[in-house]
Amino acid sequence: MNYSILNQYGITFQKQNNGNIKIKANSKSLDNFLYMLCRDEQKLKRLIFTLNQVIANGYNSISEQDKYWDIEIGLQVYTGIIHSNTEFDLYFENEENETYPLNDIKEIFSSLLELLSW
Repeated sequence: MNYSILNQYGITFQKQNNGNIKIKANSKSLDNFLYMLCRDEQKLKRLIFTLNQVIANGYNSISEQDKYWDIEIGLQVYTGIIHSNTEFDLYFENEENETYPLNDIKEIFSSLLELLSW
């Protein structure tokens, strides 16, 4: 777990007795995106793999399809976009996008995956 990165974004994970994970973050969009990713571990693993590929080999090393990561919550759609070698953008419908450093978002997702394996 990279606690310094998690603390930077106000992220806390709490695994409950029933196996559910409670997530809090400074950003409601990031909070929801993380919550839905923890419900799809395979997608989370693929996203981390893709982020590692971009970090190691550059933005052009992935397909256009691998740059967009949609998460549906009911009728609402959150979209994470690998925007460049250094940035990950998070969009939610008509709200302003949030931009995160690619290394930070990879550490956040990796920390979530680590929690899921406990």
